[in-house]
Amino acid sequence: MVTAILIIPPAWARQRNTDCKQPNQDFCAPDNAEAFGRFSGFLAWRYNGQNGKGRITEFVIMNEVNAAEWYNIGCGNGKPCNIDAWVQHYAQVYIASYDQIRREQPQAPVLVSLEHHFDTVFDQYASANSPFMSGRTFITKLVPKLGNRQWALAYHPYPPNLLRAEFGPNDWPKITFGNINRLVGWLMQTYPNTPSAHKVYLTENGINSIAPNSDQNKQHDQLCAAFEIMLATPNVDLFIYHRMRDHIVEIQQGLGLGLVDTSGNYKRAWSLWAMANRFDLSPSQLSCGFQNLPYVILKRAYHQTNGHISTTRPLPAGYKIEQTWKLFREPQLNTKLIFECQRQSDGRRFPSVHQNCENQDALGPLGYIYTNDQANVKTMAIYRCRVGSNYFVSPDAKCEQTTAEGLLGYALI
Repeated sequence: MVTAILIIPPAWARQRNTDCKQPNQDFCAPDNAEAFGRFSGFLAWRYNGQNGKGRITEFVIMNEVNAAEWYNIGCGNGKPCNIDAWVQHYAQVYIASYDQIRREQPQAPVLVSLEHHFDTVFDQYASANSPFMSGRTFITKLVPKLGNRQWALAYHPYPPNLLRAEFGPNDWPKITFGNINRLVGWLMQTYPNTPSAHKVYLTENGINSIAPNSDQNKQHDQLCAAFEIMLATPNVDLFIYHRMRDHIVEIQQGLGLGLVDTSGNYKRAWSLWAMANRFDLSPSQLSCGFQNLPYVILKRAYHQTNGHISTTRPLPAGYKIEQTWKLFREPQLNTKLIFECQRQSDGRRFPSVHQNCENQDALGPLGYIYTNDQANVKTMAIYRCRVGSNYFVSPDAKCEQTTAEGLLGYALI
């Protein structure tokens, strides 16, 4: 099974896009959306799993379409970009491709590809020499054009600085490995009636490993951290590492994303990639969050200055765990999703049973919790509690003599 990125129209299919001055003309947008759609449909038919040629399971329509470097309708390099025209052009290509693909494979995800500049502050670069707009603006303008099509995102959550390995929960306004949960939360909050959009497919991801800004140990450790965050976030459904082997041109730019170097030597991160999820061994060899599956671990943690948080993601520095419970990563009978949210006024986090995070900032789903007590497994009722603006989770229905704000559900113990 293959995830396909449908990109690079042949030269004859982009002859009219004469204002595209990209150094690499392969990324000039196609002239005719319907022609590109027919090409997409042909691939969906040929690689449908029934023709003896394998199967494409996900179709990504173009690459990082919010950046003109990768999807150029004829602007940049001195010519301002019209955001609405840019989105409209892509919408036509996506719709034509989607309709042809779904005719051949009715269940296949058809994905919109975005790079990691997410919030609207980045719209100021739409008229830069190498233009891009925020992923948020692109999707917000695109979705109304798609009708009832079941769209979803192919996202590239690279670290905020591609030359460095570091990422973290405070990478906003970019969405990276460190805060990918915020993207899932935003999608579920903004498009509650489009279930397909709640799934996020990470189709291009890598971590630098070479000097002067990184090394192999950092790449190894940060890849493990990325796994932990993704596995602790329901609805992150796919992770494709880019790239398996270093690229000589990128090496000259200080970027070594590969798990193998240009001489064929395996880096430390290769062993992690290959061995972190060996369910097939006896005993299993699991690490970096895989050992928790099929569960995620809900942690009640406390910081002397910042108070409590309740999260399934890795804890920020300075927090100490007070209690843990198990939630499911995938839906089960008699379960519901609960969510991690953040107050806009003071940044305080709180758990919620509401997908819209009670109109506050959405930090993504925590996990699936039972809606009632279970006879065949050990469960414990847990409640949302509050002291002032400090929220915490407790098994005490009276919230340890603080303000009780309701039952979250029944967690596994």
